[in-house]
Amino acid sequence: MLILLRNTFRTATFFYPATAYANTSEWCFWVFEAVPMVLNSYLMNVYPPGKYLPANHKIYLAMDGKTELEGPGVTDKRPFLLTLFDPFDVVGLVKGTDAKNRFWEHDSVGPPQKSEDVRPVESKSGVVT
Repeated sequence: MLILLRNTFRTATFFYPATAYANTSEWCFWVFEAVPMVLNSYLMNVYPPGKYLPANHKIYLAMDGKTELEGPGVTDKRPFLLTLFDPFDVVGLVKGTDAKNRFWEHDSVGPPQKSEDVRPVESKSGVVT
């Protein structure tokens, strides 16, 4: 919300003339640009988002939203040069033939189809999910 407030102010001042009140008064700059960014920097340092994410990048939530599963991770099976020139597979997304393995869409909270692809993970409390 703080960055959205700042970006809204920046966009508005871009379209106003240079002599407009928002561009000439210093308090607008401090209130709508500097203070939100200082608060945002403070909050990102006190509550870093990485602290709330799993350490292993292969852990994801099952479709029920509660069970943690460990999958194979995202692998890109395209040739190296294709990944170099089109890292986000825009061509595949446009054609509908993107080569990503969407293992998280086909999970089952019960027994997994392939034991090497999806397996339960022990949570921090010691309970296997």
